[in-house]
Amino acid sequence: MGFFRDLFSGKKRKATKNAGTVQPVEKPIGDITFFEYDYIGSIGADSHTYTLKKDEDKWTFTFSGMQYSEYGEVQKEAGPEVIAALKEACERNGVGAWDGFNESNPEVLDGDGFSFTMRFADGTRLRAGGSNAYPKGYFAFLNEMNGILSPLREEVLAEKRKEIIANFKGGEFEGGLFNFIQKGSAGSDSYFAMIFKQGTRTSNCEIRVKTAEYSNLPGGELKIMKTVPDEVLHLSEIDEIIKKYNLIEWYDYDKAAKDYNNSEWFQISLGYGETSINACGTEHPKHYDAFRKAFLAVLKKIIDEAKDL
Repeated sequence: MGFFRDLFSGKKRKATKNAGTVQPVEKPIGDITFFEYDYIGSIGADSHTYTLKKDEDKWTFTFSGMQYSEYGEVQKEAGPEVIAALKEACERNGVGAWDGFNESNPEVLDGDGFSFTMRFADGTRLRAGGSNAYPKGYFAFLNEMNGILSPLREEVLAEKRKEIIANFKGGEFEGGLFNFIQKGSAGSDSYFAMIFKQGTRTSNCEIRVKTAEYSNLPGGELKIMKTVPDEVLHLSEIDEIIKKYNLIEWYDYDKAAKDYNNSEWFQISLGYGETSINACGTEHPKHYDAFRKAFLAVLKKIIDEAKDL
């Protein structure tokens, strides 16, 4: 996952529906023994792989994704109803005609691609792939496949997340990103801070505050971008607050509130050497208000000490 993962991530893409110029002859979908779908996202942002493999009478589902590199490959047993549903989706959307499809659209610079493989009990296989070019029925099949496999994906990720949280060792707190942006009826204040130990960045103290009125922070707009001594950043005090409110439980938290247009959006990324805690969303996790209040009080100290240096 890495500490700087998602801090400045952005993804542009164009929707393309190039169905290719030649469609191979459709082959029947036999008894599937292996299924694999690779999604290749723009700049690799959401690249991931779904695999289902049969071993005797047992099916194993495996997921891996670039956004979850720290998770590695995660697995769980899948019931036969999963592969039966995938077979029906293949037949319904003409996947049997995809064999040999291999096309690209060089005019699209920021789209996506895919690779698809199935093997069957009779020893035959079906392969297809494309880059910004897709066989007939691709998008309909993709929607059905995601509907079938997304629940398994969420289950294995949730299980792995619990394991990572339980085994989190932490280490020295090196700094982090803290971003709170009010929207709609939540208000219009915003608080942004990127603070790191010296040597991590050229400027280790970047703070932007825009607020009408707040008990701890000055009203109006404030910007600070400096290199300051580590003690000015009060990193140990922030780390105590992180531990007090058990922010490890926020690991990979990402939830949207029902009324997200009138909720405060937050993003936090905390660096502990090779490990990080990342969280964001408009639905707030446990201890959010208490942590936010305590952190902004420390941020006021940082501002007071840094602005005159």
